[in-house]
Amino acid sequence: MNKRHETVIKDRKVIYIAAFAAIGIVLLIIGSVFSGGFSRKDSPESIDEYIKNTEKRLCETVSKINGAGKTDVFITLENSFETVYASNASIDESGDETKNARTTQKELAYTTSRTDGETPVVVKQILPKISGILIVCEGGNIPEVRQEVVSSVSIAFNVPSNKIYVTGGNNKK
Repeated sequence: MNKRHETVIKDRKVIYIAAFAAIGIVLLIIGSVFSGGFSRKDSPESIDEYIKNTEKRLCETVSKINGAGKTDVFITLENSFETVYASNASIDESGDETKNARTTQKELAYTTSRTDGETPVVVKQILPKISGILIVCEGGNIPEVRQEVVSSVSIAFNVPSNKIYVTGGNNKK
């Protein structure tokens, strides 16, 4: 192969990569427009609200386990919400046969709407990771009930059983 032919092949690769990136961004934008767009309303308003709602749901579920009785739940988180944004990427490949240089530049992809103006395109939002769960329930002192609660919560939240503590208690309110 001669150098001119190699240069043409490299140029085509850059064009194909740029075209696929552009098509991907267009599909993301079209998807967000037809789905009503991504907004902050799609995610919980705050980390405190997320914890409160998760604790409430878990409390209601655990109290339905045979023998658990009235239940209180306390959850701790390892981190907060993480948002992943779409980005436009351009790749610049240049150099000769002995030295290959490659530069990648990324910038956020934006969508525009009449109400929100220009906003970044959200690809996904990652929920916080749970680091520990404390459960106080009337039947928590009974080994069989404690094991059932720990197993259920471990499976539901994908949290190791050593990060879940269940104890008995008198939950009078």
